[in-house]
Amino acid sequence: MVDTQHTPARETLMTRHRRAQRPVKVLQPHARAAIKRFDFETALFPVNFILKRHASPENDYEPLLSLAKKRDMGTIAMKAFTKRPWPTEEKRYNTWYEPWDTQQEIDRGLWFALSQGVTTAASAADVRLFPMMVDAAEIYTELTQREKEDLIASASGLNPLFPM
Repeated sequence: MVDTQHTPARETLMTRHRRAQRPVKVLQPHARAAIKRFDFETALFPVNFILKRHASPENDYEPLLSLAKKRDMGTIAMKAFTKRPWPTEEKRYNTWYEPWDTQQEIDRGLWFALSQGVTTAASAADVRLFPMMVDAAEIYTELTQREKEDLIASASGLNPLFPM
């Protein structure tokens, strides 16, 4: 049974989220502390092969994913379709980061995130990318260890979105 009551902690988090005008920097150690303290149904956090390549204490999602699984929480990967921070002021999509925008790139981003053991992945904010995200989900196959390693290695020249 899902607890739908608005506890003070949930209300505070929802209010903060509604007030955010731009992405809020949430460090993984703080997210882990919140999961230990509160009984959430799900945890939403960034998961992608660029973060994996450039893992640091602030953006390493593996300890958070492990803790959420131990607490029997659903896990939602966000930013699976993130390529990098926008390199210029020109933005072709309705996202605050530059997304992957070819079918092959979107496939790789989603498949990597889902291959990390998350429950699901959130879509990118621009509706023009949505059909490709659905196509990627419909033909999803878990990546082999070698495919994951190749993707991680391919991110050496890209900057992670987090920490900001």
